[in-house]
Amino acid sequence: MKNHGFGKLVTFLNQLEQEKISYTLAHHRDETIMVNVAVAGERWEVEFFEDGSVEVERFVSSGEINGKRFLVSYLLCIQSQKVILPNIPKTLIWQARRECDRIVS
Repeated sequence: MKNHGFGKLVTFLNQLEQEKISYTLAHHRDETIMVNVAVAGERWEVEFFEDGSVEVERFVSSGEINGKRFLVSYLLCIQSQKVILPNIPKTLIWQARRECDRIVS
């Protein structure tokens, strides 16, 4: 069986470069090379396998813009509300904790 995985990868990278689309390469599984692509409002994970097969995961933004409160809420949730956040007003932290409680309940 002829292996076309590398050729497909190179062709795809050349297309991205021709279109001036930014990408990075990663290697997370033994038999694949992943191309991470970021375009406006989307992120793609394109995996090229040794056998020539290709898998694509596409992540699309909802378009919602979140601010500092969302970031603080998120940090508090992922760190079990044990994070010390310097230079952030206590009222914002309290609001974020309430939001975190709402998210996890």
